[in-house]
Amino acid sequence: MSKIYKRLLKQSINSLRKSGVKSFLTLLGIFIGSATIILVYELGAAAQQSIEQQYSNMSVKTIIINGPSTGGEKSNLSINDLEPLTNINVIDKVAPQLTGRLIVSSSLESPSLNIFGTDINMVDVGNLELQQGRFFDDIENKNKSKVVVLGYESAQLLFGETFETITGETVTINRKSYEVIGVLKYKGGSFGSVTIDDSVFIPYSVAERYILGNSGKFSINVIVDDFNNLVLAQNEISRTLRDLHNIRGADTEDFKIKDMGSVVQSAQESAKTMSILLWSDG
Repeated sequence: MSKIYKRLLKQSINSLRKSGVKSFLTLLGIFIGSATIILVYELGAAAQQSIEQQYSNMSVKTIIINGPSTGGEKSNLSINDLEPLTNINVIDKVAPQLTGRLIVSSSLESPSLNIFGTDINMVDVGNLELQQGRFFDDIENKNKSKVVVLGYESAQLLFGETFETITGETVTINRKSYEVIGVLKYKGGSFGSVTIDDSVFIPYSVAERYILGNSGKFSINVIVDDFNNLVLAQNEISRTLRDLHNIRGADTEDFKIKDMGSVVQSAQESAKTMSILLWSDG
């Protein structure tokens, strides 16, 4: 119960003692009305906070490219599309994302966690911060080094709630051992449909070769150099991918482009609309 509720209830009880039942009923009506207004406000604020947390890991300059297409055809979106997209002059960073969910084991526990195959650019694209250790680099990705970076909750699940320095420890995925080289700070929210905190980040080459293969869900994350270039970037991405995938004319595209700035704005407007409806019903 919030302090406001407690104060209103206390005032109502004091009134009952002083003025009797009639005054109490009047004040009880005021209390219920005030409590309803406060509850509606808190529901609206909670919805807004939930949206802000959900998208806290995404810049408004983020674009996410997914497959398969809405037409149902198999997508040709792949790691081979990264370099051509990087060459678009309004794109700042491009990071691959190959995800799935598997059992990850330490000497203590074996929870089911998100596997997140990516590269060093994901640090900037996902606004990732390290609590300890470091993120894997391009050389480790190229060499298929068996290293991992743990999300904060993944580290807790694998090494205990009060884990300390765990860099240098090992975890097992698909019967292979991987060295923990870093742990991320707690983030809250998610990146697209994948939560950061209960993920295990692995070099993309390793996730593709040894862990997820064709069973993983592939997408591409892009950061545009300037918010004002979002529309231009989307048009250039579409043109580039259509050329790469030999899509002509009115043929169905085998990819979907999401502008996260628009998604966040739409979600925020929906929360505001919900608040207004709640207020009007009240």
